[in-house]
Amino acid sequence: SGMADHLRGQLTVPNPERQSAARAGRPTGTIPALVQVFKQEGDHLLVPRGAVSMVKQSAQAHGVDLSWSSSVVSRSVRRVPLCDLGLTLRDYQEEAVQALVRGVQGYVKAPCGSGKTVIGASALAHTGEPGIVLVHTHDLLDQWVDLFRSWGVPVRSLSGKSRDLSPLRAQGGVPEVVVATIQTVHRLDTEADRLLQSAGVVILDEAHLAPAGTFREVLERCPARYRWGLTATPHREDGWGVLLPLVLGPERWRISMGTLVDLGFLLLPEVYSLESMARLDPAQFTRRGRVNMARAVNHLCAHQGRTNLLLEVVTFLAQHGRTILVLVPRVQYAQTLAGALRSAGISAMPVTGSTGSGLRSQ
Repeated sequence: SGMADHLRGQLTVPNPERQSAARAGRPTGTIPALVQVFKQEGDHLLVPRGAVSMVKQSAQAHGVDLSWSSSVVSRSVRRVPLCDLGLTLRDYQEEAVQALVRGVQGYVKAPCGSGKTVIGASALAHTGEPGIVLVHTHDLLDQWVDLFRSWGVPVRSLSGKSRDLSPLRAQGGVPEVVVATIQTVHRLDTEADRLLQSAGVVILDEAHLAPAGTFREVLERCPARYRWGLTATPHREDGWGVLLPLVLGPERWRISMGTLVDLGFLLLPEVYSLESMARLDPAQFTRRGRVNMARAVNHLCAHQGRTNLLLEVVTFLAQHGRTILVLVPRVQYAQTLAGALRSAGISAMPVTGSTGSGLRSQ
């Protein structure tokens, strides 16, 4: 029909991978020019859940009457007043919670430091639904679990270390929450389906990751009534951000860093640029007009003058009572700098992926 053809057209987008290859000067002949964000199974056209409003608009434009049969999961007994959560939400956080609940599906865009975890957790608890929160790091998992526990919400984690796949409890007191790493859920495949299908809310932290195949596949297995995402950066450099509203639903609420600064909740940093005199030879570090970042970073880490400047600045700040976090691009470089600082009598340690999560958080 005309409506189906229209939807197929809207759900066929330029392939970001081909565009990225073209910008980099790489061959594009084997990369499809277009990506289809739908499935055709016989007479059935399957579209992403986030495209519901697109379906409604297309039906209206083509004079088609729609009949709806909902198969989403909702197990809420009653809404939980926000004032019962044990903390006072900032005005903008309460506004964001109401926008998510009212919109049913979609995402919130808010900068780091705005309390996105509090917003998402409050919205979940407010619905009275059992829920699952999907994260991609153990640090985020611990952050969510600690918050729910501080409110007295029954919560368990699902990661490589814990494998309780029993359905979420919804009766008798406060509904249960599971915080899970997306990698674990994906690896468990259908073993996790009973758990996923028992949730009335699903939240994806770092929602800009939703367009990735692994994340989309897991979300498609969650029939929760409420489907939300939280992100500071919905735009993706690789171009796949175009799929975010199709996977999760539209943007429901946003707040800018400038607004949070004006409200007194964030401080703007003071930025000082220091000239290290390190140089990159274009003939050695560029190819087809693009910098070979791996070689360039290795070169900068090996530049002794640059390292000496960094050590000088850190030593000066430490001697004036500052606590310092130095962000570096190589594990070995972190270890080298920490060793040099300790030799100078300054307490320092390298924090890497092998550092225990408790110590890393501390």
